[in-house]
Amino acid sequence: MNMKEEAARCLLCENAPCSHACGKGDVARAIRAVRFGNEAIARQWLDGCDENDLEKAEQACIHYDRPIRIREIVSQLPAPVQVDLPSLAIDFCGMPCENPFFLASSSICTNYEMVARAFEAGWAGVYYKTICLDDINEVSPRFDVLHREGNKGDFTALRNMEQLSENPAEVDFDILSRLKKDYPNKIVVASIMGSTEEQWIELAKMAEAAGVDAV
Repeated sequence: MNMKEEAARCLLCENAPCSHACGKGDVARAIRAVRFGNEAIARQWLDGCDENDLEKAEQACIHYDRPIRIREIVSQLPAPVQVDLPSLAIDFCGMPCENPFFLASSSICTNYEMVARAFEAGWAGVYYKTICLDDINEVSPRFDVLHREGNKGDFTALRNMEQLSENPAEVDFDILSRLKKDYPNKIVVASIMGSTEEQWIELAKMAEAAGVDAV
């Protein structure tokens, strides 16, 4: 059996039943390592697993054809090696960041849960969805007819979507405050937009009070 060909049969299940059945290691992650050419480090996710654990994992496989031959794959893995990965830490404007990967100010970071999940996955920081003091009513439908040089209906386009957070400013700044409290080593940046000079000042003060790292 070619272990790479066998690993390529893996369905890449979410919440993989093989790992749950094993209980001691992340079998699915080890198989993915083999599948994508990282067999040299695959054993690190099987630490503590014995033959019985791997048999349980194999029996739990839900492949539509036949279970992945997990035990045979593992039997062909090389001995574990110590891999020293380089640091991705950077200093950005005086702020220490564990890596240069930040969530952009967009629809993917409009609440606490979205950002927290990204932080847990390893993202170093977030530029939170732009906060304003105005009531936001997103355009619907998204399509619009645009005119060129006085003509009517030359072409259609998409209006700007989700430019600003629809949450009240107080709600968003509370979210930013909780994120910084729960993830003190992550970088939390507030994106703000005011309609007047007074609004810009007010939003900046609210951001500072929330304890964000930058505005």
